[in-house]
Amino acid sequence: MDLAALTRRYTRGLSDRALKISELAAQEPLPSAQIRRLAHQLRGSAAAYGLPDLSVLAGAAEDAPDGELRGATEALVAGLHAASAESG
Repeated sequence: MDLAALTRRYTRGLSDRALKISELAAQEPLPSAQIRRLAHQLRGSAAAYGLPDLSVLAGAAEDAPDGELRGATEALVAGLHAASAESG
């Protein structure tokens, strides 16, 4: 399988990740450790698949102070939806 095919497969799964992170972000109290773990995974994988903007959003969520995590998570979810939509 070539890189383009792998990238398409990866981006097709981004909407599922967005849903999972959205579900976590809706919880009270905010499960910050789980969100940061998922953001960490996305930070590396998005960069590897040529999605640097998504990697930056994931890094911002991973590194956000507790008081800013919800906003950074919302931005990450929006980025995941955008990347997924762009992939078709």
